[in-house]
This record gives sequence, C-alpha cells and structure tokens, in this order.
Amino acid sequence: EVASMEPLKPKAEAAATVITWDDIHKHQSRETGYWTVVKDKVYDVTRYIYNHPGGAKCITDFTDADIGKMASKVHGFISLDKVLDKLWIGMIEGGQTSLYS
Repeated sequence: EVASMEPLKPKAEAAATVITWDDIHKHQSRETGYWTVVKDKVYDVTRYIYNHPGGAKCITDFTDADIGKMASKVHGFISLDKVLDKLWIGMIEGGQTSLYS
C-alpha cells in the first residue's frame, strides 16, 4: 500500500527535478521501472503497480502519457495527489503534452 511507503524523494527535490518525455518513455518496463505523469507531476509507480486494485495492466497501458483527466474520471472518488504523493519524483518538462491530460 502506498500510504505505508517511504517517499522516493523529498517534495522540494521532486518539485525542482525536471523530467523529459524521453525519460518517461525510457521507463516503461520491469527492468527500467514504470514512470507516469499526472497533471505535470512525474511519478515512479514501479512500487505500486502490482498492488493496483485494477491490476498492473490498467497502469502499464498508459504510463507513457499524462493520464490526469483519464485517471480523474476513473478515480474521481479519491485524491490522486494524496495516493501518489510518495511516488512523486519530478515535474514534466514543458507541461502537459498528451491527449490524456
């Protein structure tokens, strides 16, 4: 469960870290880990992906895009920021540039 995990980075460090879409695309496998973007924030969901109630595929199918709007529709009853807070590793360079955002 994410709530019991230690944060991957301090918030100030995550806020100051700029990550490119190229970096996101390089982190889409078990070997490299899974990174995704939700409303400009980059999250390393590797530690969470296999505990997701809907299964890992629900996440891996969309990790290389900003899934903010889509995730809000599916998970409108929870605060994504609160759930993903400890997995936050940086900010996407240039802001949202995906059809899912």
